[in-house]
Amino acid sequence: MATFIYHEIEKALRDEILSGQRAPGSKMPSIRELCKDRSVSKSTAIKAYQQLESELLIESRPRSGYYVCRKTEADGTQTNTTSLSDHDPVFVNFDEVLVDIMDRGAPFDILPGVPRTDDNDDLKRCMARAFRQQTSYETMYYDDPDGLPALRREIARHAQRGGGNLSQNDIVVTNGCQHALMIALMATAKAGDTVVVEAPAFYGVFQAIEALGLRCIEVPSLAECDSNLDLLETTIKRWQPTAFVCFPNFATPTGSIMPEATKAATVALCHNHDVAIIEDDIYGELYFGLSRPRTLYSYCDNGNVLLCSSFSKSLSRDLRIGWLMPGKHINAARRLKIASSISISQSVQKGIAQYMIEGHLQRWVGEKRSELSQRVAETQTLIASTLPMVASVSTPAGGLSLWVEFDQSVDTLMLYKRLHGSDISITPGGLFSVKQRFDHCIRLSFEHPWTTDRINALNVIGAEITALSIATD
Repeated sequence: MATFIYHEIEKALRDEILSGQRAPGSKMPSIRELCKDRSVSKSTAIKAYQQLESELLIESRPRSGYYVCRKTEADGTQTNTTSLSDHDPVFVNFDEVLVDIMDRGAPFDILPGVPRTDDNDDLKRCMARAFRQQTSYETMYYDDPDGLPALRREIARHAQRGGGNLSQNDIVVTNGCQHALMIALMATAKAGDTVVVEAPAFYGVFQAIEALGLRCIEVPSLAECDSNLDLLETTIKRWQPTAFVCFPNFATPTGSIMPEATKAATVALCHNHDVAIIEDDIYGELYFGLSRPRTLYSYCDNGNVLLCSSFSKSLSRDLRIGWLMPGKHINAARRLKIASSISISQSVQKGIAQYMIEGHLQRWVGEKRSELSQRVAETQTLIASTLPMVASVSTPAGGLSLWVEFDQSVDTLMLYKRLHGSDISITPGGLFSVKQRFDHCIRLSFEHPWTTDRINALNVIGAEITALSIATD
């Protein structure tokens, strides 16, 4: 019933905007007013506004509310272009908060100082053996620039679970997924070019875009609704980007998944407009359903998709081993790999290859998926009992995190600063966009067990939200 009401409100407001009843630039009712006028819950009102915002019909202004966008057509159709500066491509100037979070080792844990209890003895054994067996001769030479052939063979076999026929020659081993992403961007764009990014997006993308001097324009997640694919097409036609960066399978921070039909349509759309697709599939193995979802790479038969991934989320961050499947950009990717990192530890690559050959990876990831899927509901229950002013919580289909949206009045960057003197850390929503659209959101990871200490940390966060709300009233 709630979904029906949300669609009804959304349609009514859309009609009012497109017919001219609500003038461009005029203020929309506040969430509270909309709830009262339409007799609906806060979450229903927020969902209606989020959909209108994704269609570029309204915009959110920090500390002010929602307003009708200044360029809409009154003939019942959405404008194909927009002059809103909020939607123009921008150079990225990323927040130092991210550097602080990384310094504290806290991107995926609200209590980063609490030691982990899980251990991977098989991985330790394979790595130790690889280092013991390394010869002095091997230490004097670099490995194959594309990566150890044995590891590339195993990665190719492993990656076929996401669809498609792959060989070791399709793969370039990198220093993690971020390195793969940097190479993919350098292979498809030059300084000053425009890149489209699905948002909310992994903040590492914005770091890479900033470092390379690229312009960024955001589009709403294609996992959310079909109309966002039309918006992507409109954006491509208007700004002629060179690449589209997306996260089809369990994107951080929401954990959402792009429908299979949308994946195929996205590949076709970008091919038709000569826009390279850079696909981040780092969470693809952490699915909670019966089978691994397909990648965009598997839908492409013309080499236009560059897939980035690594073992950081499924196995270990400490390994720093990732890979790039660059498609038709293979030669450029090889040159850029050599220029940016000529070689990667042969012993680490050998250890991972042996770990995969012995079948340990699938067993480890299978157990991890089971634990994570069970922890989602527990996390949602804890959020409901500890955090005030929550408007909505995502239900991830995979991955390591979910997305918590608070009332618009909650400033999560200020919340982060209030918590800074403690051992507790959050990831503010503003890091996942260059537009400050998600300043009232946080990413919350369920990667770690909810120990008493972590539950207590949630209670502290809830108390700080209440205190912050009182202070700003």
